[in-house]
Amino acid sequence: MVDLIVDQGEALLRSRGATFRSTTASTMLLISERSGLSTADIARELRQPHQLATQRVEALLELGLVERNSDPRDGRRSVLALSPKGRTEAQLLADVLRDADNAFRELYTEIGTDLSEVVFAAMEELLRCPLEERIAKGPASSNRRKAKRAKQ
Repeated sequence: MVDLIVDQGEALLRSRGATFRSTTASTMLLISERSGLSTADIARELRQPHQLATQRVEALLELGLVERNSDPRDGRRSVLALSPKGRTEAQLLADVLRDADNAFRELYTEIGTDLSEVVFAAMEELLRCPLEERIAKGPASSNRRKAKRAKQ
């Protein structure tokens, strides 16, 4: 499902004229919403390894969508900002995200469930009780959870 959405999102961005890859969209969005972030800040905010955030920032720098500047409060630190071209593409991204949100709402109505709610609930449960712990508990624990959900 994730691969399908990424592929279709990539095609959608290209059809709208975006030059950045869909994998860098969250980085673009964050930089557009909050100025003065460093690559380390982006990694932390997006919960990504620093190396991955660096690769995505570098890709945006190469495309001329992002500029790196010295932090006026700390000359040892670099901060990122959208270039004029980046601001144009950030607006394009906002438009695509709005349209995608509407399309997903329609999809959720068609299938009778809000997948994002289900995914977030699953993520919360996996954070509460990781996969390894669930396996160690065995199937009896899983069956109790299923019965509990069925009663609700």
